[in-house]
Amino acid sequence: MSEGKTNKARFSELLDNYPRLAGYWDRSNPNPREWEMNVDCITLERSRLSNRERVVLDCLVSIWWAGLRKGNEQYRIDFTDVATLSYDMRQPLLDWLADPYWL
Repeated sequence: MSEGKTNKARFSELLDNYPRLAGYWDRSNPNPREWEMNVDCITLERSRLSNRERVVLDCLVSIWWAGLRKGNEQYRIDFTDVATLSYDMRQPLLDWLADPYWL
């Protein structure tokens, strides 16, 4: 477990592993409680992403919404798909699985 870090800080570090996808979250406010996910942009641009990026994005959105208690069947963690990712794309998600947290 990551001692001393808030779950939002841990999620921010997770996003940092995926710079192309991190822009879907507004983390400009120093107060993590005020961060927002740009749902409209994700919905609009999701089809333009590579399959690998969609797998990762689905996982990130699932983690985000699960913490807010807002489930959405379109975005879910499918570890069968995660297993097909390259090591660099897969490992941060497996690290999350080993020590999960919700926002």
